[in-house]
Amino acid sequence: MSLTRTRKLRNDRAKQEDGVITFDPSITCKESLAECFRIFTDPDGNSTHLAQRYKHRGPTPRCEEVIVYTDSACMNNGKKNARCGSGVWFGHEDPRNRALRIPGEHQSNQVGEIAAVVAALETIPPYQPARILTDSKYVIEGLTSHLEYWENDGWINIKNAQWFRKAAHLMRYRSAKTSMQWVKGHNGNQGNEGSDALAKQGANKQRPDILNLEIPKDLDIHGAKLPMLTQATAYRGILERKQPEPRNTSEKIIQLTRIAVRRVTGEAETNAAIWLSTRKKILRPIIQQFFYKTIHGTHLVGKYWRNINGYEDREICATCNETESMSHILTQCKEKNTQIIWLLAKNLWPHRNTPWPEVSLGTILGCGCIHLHPNRPRRNNQQPGRMTLQGPTRLLQILLSESAYLIWTLRCERVIQEKQLSEEKIRRRWYRAINKRLTIDKVTTTKIKRNDKFTKLIMETWEPVLRKDNEIPGNWLYRSEVLGRTA
Repeated sequence: MSLTRTRKLRNDRAKQEDGVITFDPSITCKESLAECFRIFTDPDGNSTHLAQRYKHRGPTPRCEEVIVYTDSACMNNGKKNARCGSGVWFGHEDPRNRALRIPGEHQSNQVGEIAAVVAALETIPPYQPARILTDSKYVIEGLTSHLEYWENDGWINIKNAQWFRKAAHLMRYRSAKTSMQWVKGHNGNQGNEGSDALAKQGANKQRPDILNLEIPKDLDIHGAKLPMLTQATAYRGILERKQPEPRNTSEKIIQLTRIAVRRVTGEAETNAAIWLSTRKKILRPIIQQFFYKTIHGTHLVGKYWRNINGYEDREICATCNETESMSHILTQCKEKNTQIIWLLAKNLWPHRNTPWPEVSLGTILGCGCIHLHPNRPRRNNQQPGRMTLQGPTRLLQILLSESAYLIWTLRCERVIQEKQLSEEKIRRRWYRAINKRLTIDKVTTTKIKRNDKFTKLIMETWEPVLRKDNEIPGNWLYRSEVLGRTA
């Protein structure tokens, strides 16, 4: 069943032309004895038996190649409440057609795509040639191009590894040829449309289906090949096997952030999405660090000072006479820095149809997850939140992040340096921070990126603000004017 050199060349051409790619089931080490050594293995998963493919009892029946289409659908993809389904379509009203609701915590379009392939392979007899047609290049490339590298690295840091391992096992166990081919999705192809409809049907099922992901020991390749292992991969492998204790402070703040974002968008974000949002390019690096430390609770505020001789008074907010916390400093404190800055940000917000959100610690830390959507009625069962208002979303993220960081900066100056600012100087500092972002956007648009898409985004971000009170020239991107009063 191993592919010959000619078959491998055909596969290379097929990958370039979106043709039929034959799966290579080879698992034998052929180069040297060193290839046989692996680390990060599971001692309980080692087999003393040779791997064997399916062997039909009696004469093997002659079968025509079966063609099956697979697809996936995911409701609320990327969110904590995501639900994905898989569709397997053999033909019109074919009894082998399947609509599956995928079990498990990890729900995404990618999981649904590979789960559909697993379900299709379990349905087709192992002695019958099979061709799987899917609109997911992620699955095809994973099983035909990346599989060998993933296995050599011991599946370290590979998403959906268990699903790919199961699919690879089923393909290797088969005694007949298995091939895959990419088809363009939603292009009028009957098989693709049929599998897509089944996938949506599966995602809407009330209960998830049961899918067996167990792999026999003799066909389960685990551990990383020692000659192929790099230092970086080895380090990631060690981290995967460590079980760090959860940080209670971080868990609480992440949950608080998820609730706050859901109050604004109506969508529940995953922990991973919240962490990734703190590293978005819209946030300056120093603000990214500020958000990271805030979520981990490493800022020296409040109770930190309680048992430090000579500094016990720093635990209490001098203005509000209560224990300080990041939530108190950034949103609740009655100090004029906090009050003035949030009032300036709210007054600058130009979009009347999209109200300024209630500002809380969770709203600030999760601003990268907030995506504003137009208030339009849904049509033809369209899911909410499909269209994002790019400009308003970007402006909101800038105002929330820059305002919060300035409040923290002024608070540190006031408490540590004992530096007091007048209301006028606070306003100037805030306008300076916002104008700095406006200037950076103008310079990036006119002198660095110079592409229509980015220019449109910048104009959608700032034009409503600039037009709020005054008329602006058509070439404002190339002019030096700024917002409001600056120092």
